[in-house]
Amino acid sequence: MGNSFGTRAAFNDQWNEKPLGTLYSTCSKVEAGPDQLLCSSVVKYSPDNLVTLSVVVPADEAAAKEFIGTVTGGTGVYQGVTGAAVFELKDGNYQVTFP
Repeated sequence: MGNSFGTRAAFNDQWNEKPLGTLYSTCSKVEAGPDQLLCSSVVKYSPDNLVTLSVVVPADEAAAKEFIGTVTGGTGVYQGVTGAAVFELKDGNYQVTFP
Protein backbone atom coordinates (compact mmCIF):
# COMPACT_ATOMS: atom_id res chain seq x y z
CA MET A 1 0.00 0.00 0.00
CA GLY A 2 1.08 3.55 -0.61
CA ASN A 3 3.26 2.87 -3.67
CA SER A 4 2.92 5.85 -6.01
CA PHE A 5 3.68 6.54 -9.64
CA GLY A 6 2.99 9.20 -12.24
CA THR A 7 1.94 9.10 -15.88
CA ARG A 8 1.58 11.46 -18.81
CA ALA A 9 -0.46 10.75 -21.93
CA ALA A 10 -1.76 12.55 -25.00
CA PHE A 11 -5.39 13.66 -24.74
CA ASN A 12 -6.78 13.42 -28.27
CA ASP A 13 -10.14 13.99 -29.93
CA GLN A 14 -12.72 11.20 -30.20
CA TRP A 15 -11.14 9.89 -33.43
CA ASN A 16 -7.66 9.85 -31.84
CA GLU A 17 -6.45 12.15 -34.62
CA LYS A 18 -6.14 15.66 -33.20
CA PRO A 19 -4.29 16.37 -29.95
CA LEU A 20 -6.42 18.41 -27.53
CA GLY A 21 -4.03 18.46 -24.60
CA THR A 22 -2.12 16.29 -22.15
CA LEU A 23 -3.34 14.15 -19.24
CA TYR A 24 -1.06 14.12 -16.18
CA SER A 25 -1.79 11.68 -13.33
CA THR A 26 -0.33 10.58 -10.03
CA CYS A 27 -1.66 7.36 -8.51
CA SER A 28 -1.23 5.51 -5.21
CA LYS A 29 -2.27 2.00 -4.25
CA VAL A 30 -4.97 2.33 -1.59
CA GLU A 31 -6.13 -1.20 -0.73
CA ALA A 32 -4.36 -4.40 0.23
CA GLY A 33 -7.26 -6.69 -0.83
CA PRO A 34 -8.69 -6.17 -4.29
CA ASP A 35 -6.15 -3.68 -5.61
CA GLN A 36 -7.35 -0.18 -6.29
CA LEU A 37 -5.51 2.98 -7.22
CA LEU A 38 -6.46 6.49 -6.16
CA CYS A 39 -5.46 8.86 -8.95
CA SER A 40 -5.43 12.64 -9.17
CA SER A 41 -5.30 13.87 -12.75
CA VAL A 42 -5.12 17.12 -14.68
CA VAL A 43 -6.12 17.52 -18.32
CA LYS A 44 -4.04 20.43 -19.61
CA TYR A 45 -5.68 21.89 -22.71
CA SER A 46 -3.45 24.98 -22.56
CA PRO A 47 -1.47 26.72 -19.79
CA ASP A 48 -4.61 28.56 -18.62
CA ASN A 49 -7.27 25.90 -19.35
CA LEU A 50 -7.12 22.89 -17.04
CA VAL A 51 -9.61 20.28 -15.77
CA THR A 52 -8.91 18.30 -12.59
CA LEU A 53 -10.13 14.77 -11.91
CA SER A 54 -10.19 12.35 -8.99
CA VAL A 55 -10.49 8.65 -9.87
CA VAL A 56 -10.47 5.29 -8.08
CA VAL A 57 -9.19 2.74 -10.60
CA PRO A 58 -9.54 -1.03 -10.23
CA ALA A 59 -6.00 -2.40 -10.60
CA ASP A 60 -6.17 -6.16 -10.85
CA GLU A 61 -4.03 -8.19 -13.27
CA ALA A 62 -5.89 -6.95 -16.37
CA ALA A 63 -6.47 -3.33 -17.32
CA ALA A 64 -9.77 -1.97 -16.04
CA LYS A 65 -12.31 -1.98 -18.87
CA GLU A 66 -14.39 0.92 -17.57
CA PHE A 67 -14.47 3.19 -14.54
CA ILE A 68 -15.87 6.57 -13.55
CA GLY A 69 -14.05 9.56 -12.09
CA THR A 70 -15.15 12.86 -10.63
CA VAL A 71 -14.43 16.20 -12.29
CA THR A 72 -13.32 18.31 -9.34
CA GLY A 73 -12.77 21.67 -11.00
CA GLY A 74 -11.10 23.66 -13.72
CA THR A 75 -9.43 26.90 -14.71
CA GLY A 76 -9.85 29.36 -17.58
CA VAL A 77 -12.79 28.42 -19.80
CA TYR A 78 -13.36 25.40 -17.50
CA GLN A 79 -13.66 27.52 -14.32
CA GLY A 80 -16.23 25.94 -11.96
CA VAL A 81 -16.77 22.77 -14.04
CA THR A 82 -17.86 19.65 -12.11
CA GLY A 83 -19.39 16.31 -12.99
CA ALA A 84 -18.25 12.86 -14.08
CA ALA A 85 -15.64 11.46 -16.43
CA VAL A 86 -16.19 7.97 -17.85
CA PHE A 87 -13.03 6.05 -18.82
CA GLU A 88 -13.54 3.14 -21.25
CA LEU A 89 -10.75 0.94 -22.64
CA LYS A 90 -10.93 0.73 -26.46
CA ASP A 91 -8.19 -0.64 -28.69
CA GLY A 92 -5.58 -0.35 -25.94
CA ASN A 93 -6.35 3.30 -25.09
CA TYR A 94 -8.78 4.88 -22.69
CA GLN A 95 -11.55 6.91 -24.24
CA VAL A 96 -12.79 9.57 -21.83
CA THR A 97 -16.25 11.09 -22.07
CA PHE A 98 -17.78 13.81 -19.95
CA PRO A 99 -21.52 12.95 -19.88
